Amino acid sequence: MISKLWGESITILNGPNFEIHRIVVKRNGYSSIHMHKYKYNAIYVESGLLYVMTPHLYTRQYKLGPGKNIVIPPECMHRFIAIDETIAFEYYWVDVDRSVLDYPIDDIIREDVGGIFSDRHSETYDF
Repeated sequence: MISKLWGESITILNGPNFEIHRIVVKRNGYSSIHMHKYKYNAIYVESGLLYVMTPHLYTRQYKLGPGKNIVIPPECMHRFIAIDETIAFEYYWVDVDRSVLDYPIDDIIREDVGGIFSDRHSETYDF
């Protein structure tokens, strides 16, 4: 957990091209006005009320309540402000040029389909 002036941030996943952070923003807490040079920044609000402002590029503010999200592109200045204590998730990623990759966009290979186990499997999960 990293303490911030506005609350706290917990890193859930930190990979080379993708990150997930759970943030708790105190009531009236706000971030710096900042941008990410290469990363997209998505914010998903679980609880509370968060305003996201993009003052320099779009001069807009977005009101995010539970279940709402926003994607902020690289090089877009932004700041968030919590009206109430807010729990949110931040996702960061770098866009990848798929034309240079050697795999299709749909890269999942399934051996079977998902479903619901019957009660007889609930204790053993007999695969």
